[in-house]
Amino acid sequence: MASIFEAAKAATVHPEIIAANRQAFVQAVRTNIFGFNAPFIAAAEAAYEEFWATDVAALVGYHGGASAVAAQLSSWQQTMQHLPGIGQLLGGAPAGAATAAPTDPNIGVGNKGGGNIGSGNNSGTGAGNVGNGNKGSGNFGSGNRGNGNIGFGNRSPRTTGVRGNIGLGNFGAGNFGAGNFGNNNVGFGNGAGPVPGLANSNFGLGNSGSFNQGGGNTGIGNIGAGNTGTNNIGFGNTGNNNLGIGLTGNNQAGINLAGLLNSGNGNIGLFNSGTNNIGFFNSGDGNVGIFNSGRNLTAATLGDIQSIGIGNSGFGHLGAGNSGRASFGFGNSGFWTPASATRAPTLPGSGIRE
Repeated sequence: MASIFEAAKAATVHPEIIAANRQAFVQAVRTNIFGFNAPFIAAAEAAYEEFWATDVAALVGYHGGASAVAAQLSSWQQTMQHLPGIGQLLGGAPAGAATAAPTDPNIGVGNKGGGNIGSGNNSGTGAGNVGNGNKGSGNFGSGNRGNGNIGFGNRSPRTTGVRGNIGLGNFGAGNFGAGNFGNNNVGFGNGAGPVPGLANSNFGLGNSGSFNQGGGNTGIGNIGAGNTGTNNIGFGNTGNNNLGIGLTGNNQAGINLAGLLNSGNGNIGLFNSGTNNIGFFNSGDGNVGIFNSGRNLTAATLGDIQSIGIGNSGFGHLGAGNSGRASFGFGNSGFWTPASATRAPTLPGSGIRE
C-alpha cells in the first residue's frame, strides 16, 4: 500500500510548479490593461488544466491500486468466526454457528455502511468509498456527494448508471474540471445555462449553455470567446450563425471592434457575454472576475451580482471553482438554503438534493 501511495505521489505535479503557474497567471491578469496578455493568460490556464489532468490520473491509479489491496483483505466477520469460544463470550451462538454480516468491512475511522477506506465516509447500502467525508457510493477523494465522483467537493446524482464527476467542486454528472454546473462539461466554471434539463457538454472556461467550445460563451454551439447566441464562431459576437469578431445580428461575417470584443448588454472588459458582467470571459449575468458563469434565475434577482472570482458557476459565490449557490472559498458545490425553506432538487431533472 505504501509503494502505491509513493508512486501516486511521484506522478503528481509538484506544488511549487503549480504555485509558479498561478503567480504568473495573476501577474498577467494584473498587467493586462489593454488585453495584450490574453494569449499568455490562456496559455497559463491551459497548462493549469494539464496539471489537473495529471493529478487526476495519479488519483485514479492510486484508487485502482488501493482497491486491489482492499480486495485481498479477509472479512472481519469471517476472522471472528474462527476465534475459540467467541460465541459464548458475546452471549450468542457458538462460533461455528455464526454467520457473516452482509456488508463488507470498513478500514479507518468513523465510516458508515460497508467497504469504505478512510474516515467519515457513508456508503449506505452501496459500494464503498475511498477517502474522507464522502457520502454515497464509489467515490474517491474527499467531501464528495453522490456516486462515482473522483476528486474533492463534487456532487452527483445517486442514480445507478449515471457518471460521476472528476475534479473539484463540480455539480451535476459527467463533469471534468472545477466549478462546473450541469452535465458533461470539461473545463472550469461552465454553467448549465438558461434552459433547464438541456444537455450541457461545454468545453472550456466560463461557458453558459450547451455544446460551447472556448471561453465565456452564452448559448448553444458557439466556438470562440465571449459569444452570445447560437452557432457563432469567433469573438464577441451577438446573435446566430455569425463568423467573425464583435458582430451583432444573424448570419454575418466580418470584424467589428466597436464593442471591444464583448457581446450582450452592459459588459465591461473583454470577451464577456450576457448582461452586466465585469472582467474577462464571463458569461451569464452580473459576474465580476474571470471565467465565471451564472445568471439571474428569477425576476427578484435581476441586477444582483452572481459571482465574484474565477471559474465559478451558479450564483452567489465568492472565490474560485465553486458551483451551486452561495459558496465562499474554493471548490465548493451545493446550495445554501435557509432553515425555513423547503429543500427541493437543486438541478432540474438531476435528482440531486442537499
